[in-house]
Amino acid sequence: MPYQDPGPMESEQRRYMELRLLHHWIVNVARPFGMTSPHSWKELWWAEVPQVALENKNVLYAMFTMTATHLLGICPNDAELFQARENYWVWALQEQRAAVFDIENSNIDAVSFAALLIAMNALAMLQERNLEPYAPPMEWLEVGRGAFTVLPPPESVSEGSGLKVLMETTAPIWQANPVFDAEMQRDFGAILSRDIPSIDVWDEETTTTYETALSYIGSFRRAIQNGEPADVNLRWICMFPFMVPREFTTYLAEGRPRALVALAYFFAVIARTDALQYLGNTGHHTTAKREVRAIRAMLPEEWHGVMEWPMREIGEG
Repeated sequence: MPYQDPGPMESEQRRYMELRLLHHWIVNVARPFGMTSPHSWKELWWAEVPQVALENKNVLYAMFTMTATHLLGICPNDAELFQARENYWVWALQEQRAAVFDIENSNIDAVSFAALLIAMNALAMLQERNLEPYAPPMEWLEVGRGAFTVLPPPESVSEGSGLKVLMETTAPIWQANPVFDAEMQRDFGAILSRDIPSIDVWDEETTTTYETALSYIGSFRRAIQNGEPADVNLRWICMFPFMVPREFTTYLAEGRPRALVALAYFFAVIARTDALQYLGNTGHHTTAKREVRAIRAMLPEEWHGVMEWPMREIGEG
């Protein structure tokens, strides 16, 4: 019998499902999460987040949602698990909206943890989405941007808190301020070619938007080339929606080919790291490869030349 939305009612079935999800979170999600990171980062995920979840339903449901998505990567045909994930996903979003609406009276650590879990789950769920016809992953991009906008200023966060650990560990990325330098212009400059017909208006805002997005993608690529471990690469991926200009997300929503090519380059860089395995994304048809293939298939022919590099990066050029 499919796992049904039990609402406020308890049941043996629901208790068993939640025990199953908690066990999987501790053993298979949180334990390898941040494998090369400081002990405080690891403890944040396998100890503090579950503790906060006991008193904050937005964190509890977000944690169960992400865990179920991870488990579905192993058990894709488990209908009961899939229905549970759908239930917890709805509940997590409802509880988080309520907490953000009443932010003055909410636990800011809980709101922040829930936001990040929701963003990571939206990223993990890309492996399940239908790519025909192709549309950019707008839900992930919007949720991912929103996750970081709810974080308080770093100076207002107590030393030694889990939220402080989270901010300090990700600081090297969000404080990097990457520049579209000569090397990036050489590698990615073809994307900005004005010889390819497009609807882009080359004013200062458009140029800055594309260069800022490409500089982040290029910096992420360098981090991988410099040997940064996969768990650190995952932070680069999660922060992409927040670090690129909102205008870039708008260009994607409008279906601008140039923006779609830039997105394909981002996924091609992801294909060079095992970072998404921490979210349960494994196998030959990974999220990165699927997205690059789908973008290439829907672009007009005049853009196929600049798609040669991402296709090579996923081993299909």
